[in-house]
Amino acid sequence: SKCKFTQDSDSKQITYLGGIVGGIEGSGKAVNITGCTFSGSITTKNTQYVGGIVGGAKETAAPITFTNCKNTGAIRGRCNIAGILGQANKTNANLTFKGCVNEGKIELYYDYTDGCAAGIAARIIGKAGNVIAFSDCENKGAVIYGSSSDFKNQTNVNGGRWMGGIAGYVYGGDGS
Repeated sequence: SKCKFTQDSDSKQITYLGGIVGGIEGSGKAVNITGCTFSGSITTKNTQYVGGIVGGAKETAAPITFTNCKNTGAIRGRCNIAGILGQANKTNANLTFKGCVNEGKIELYYDYTDGCAAGIAARIIGKAGNVIAFSDCENKGAVIYGSSSDFKNQTNVNGGRWMGGIAGYVYGGDGS
């Protein structure tokens, strides 16, 4: 996908925004996302969950697997942004990343205290007993908290809370 998405400061809030899929919610069947590449750019000031491949997953009951997905695009936003998956929240399922690569620049700008950014997955909130696995994943892009003229009117900026090359924040799963 060679999409470009830019959201101005007056736009309404979008909950999930992805270069390929916006969001996955309440899925009772396994979700396999294989071989997807996003090479555009996403810049947003009002979206909470942003990913180059998938913006977010919420309250899923079946496994979600990302295999050989790649982001080369720039992702810029205020909260929970990543090259592959912005956020998985309240998942009751295994979450697996195999051979995923981020080469894009991930820039976090936000106005509240729980922002996350990462090359692969920004924020994962699972349940005990779930397997959250990353294998053969790689981040080649910069993951930064920064200041930009595009975001100069943001207020109460506190700095990135959880940031990482692969994952920004993982809670409630049995990792591997």
